Amino acid sequence: MPATTQLPDGSMINQIGTTLGKWADGFNNTGDPTPNTDKWTVVRQTGITTTINNGQISFSVPTTSGAEYLMVGKAVATIPANLTATLSASVRNSTTVVRIGYVACDQSTGLPIAHDTISGDFAHRANVYYTGTTSTTLALEAVASSNTTKTVSVSNQVSTNANHEVSMELRPEDFIVATATADSSSSRVAGGRISSQVPSFDLVYRPFVWILNNATSVAATWNLARILSMDIQELQVEVGGGRGNANSSQSIPVLVTNGSTISNATLSSATNSATLHQLIGAASVNSTLVKSTAGRISGGVVANTTATWRFLKFFNKATAPTVGTDTPVFTVALAPNTTIGLGSVFDQYGLYFGTGITYAITGAAATNDTTAIAAGDIVLSLIYA
Repeated sequence: MPATTQLPDGSMINQIGTTLGKWADGFNNTGDPTPNTDKWTVVRQTGITTTINNGQISFSVPTTSGAEYLMVGKAVATIPANLTATLSASVRNSTTVVRIGYVACDQSTGLPIAHDTISGDFAHRANVYYTGTTSTTLALEAVASSNTTKTVSVSNQVSTNANHEVSMELRPEDFIVATATADSSSSRVAGGRISSQVPSFDLVYRPFVWILNNATSVAATWNLARILSMDIQELQVEVGGGRGNANSSQSIPVLVTNGSTISNATLSSATNSATLHQLIGAASVNSTLVKSTAGRISGGVVANTTATWRFLKFFNKATAPTVGTDTPVFTVALAPNTTIGLGSVFDQYGLYFGTGITYAITGAAATNDTTAIAAGDIVLSLIYA
């Protein structure tokens, strides 16, 4: 169930996706020959041994064909998620494959979900893929329960001969990877992207490290110094009542003057059709009659194209206002270089005028201000009935 918050007016909002999970392993359990059982599950181990010391785990890969090591983290993540790993290799070859990334796991067992048709593989995963003898080349892989594996090879990456960082972003629409030299001032270099075959976004994922000799290989040591998984969920809210954004730094400045009360009477169905009104401000106060009888503004857009404040002032009159004499009933303060949707200002009920809809635009906030604006300062569109 989403978290529910009651607002001061008694209405409710549902908070959706507020979880932010963070999980990391720096492999600091010195002398322990196997990964910390509180953080990892060793799923497969044939011929490959591990040693944990000096803040890293070392995988000793023999020459034996079929040697394998697969460990799955106990951190749970949902898409979108980010994974960062710091690792190095003593030697690269074309028969040893090293994969690091996310794999879909059964929620009850915590183990990877087996693929229906690819023997020994898993239904949904996204990972980097190290193979070949070139230290500056890696690949991206994605499996999405089809009978094929999507692979994108990328070169000109940071060398795996020394510690380097690889960062992965698994999102509903794609899988992105980039690399960087560990502890350096250089930014991430170009990586790769898979978008045509992406693992399902409605499954639970866990980090995994998978090393496999596909054939007789060259003895090698792979070192993993750190791995970090972040389950990133954007904060979203369902807002009822048309209240808009309650963040004061993002609020829309509105000034109601003279203590006037404008009736919220509902227009009859006969007058409830929308009419459009547009203006590109002239070099004046732009005293304008929109409607000479009762009406309601339901929406629109107003843009201030200048670097100074401007003030859109509405009057409840049947004739164009006399600026400086007539008193506005509603003023919208327009910050420099901003655009405001008037629907969010007037709420879902709109703004009702019992006599007529008129307005003017001035350069200062005072009710009797007569400062003219320059041509083109304001662009206004109104929706009214």
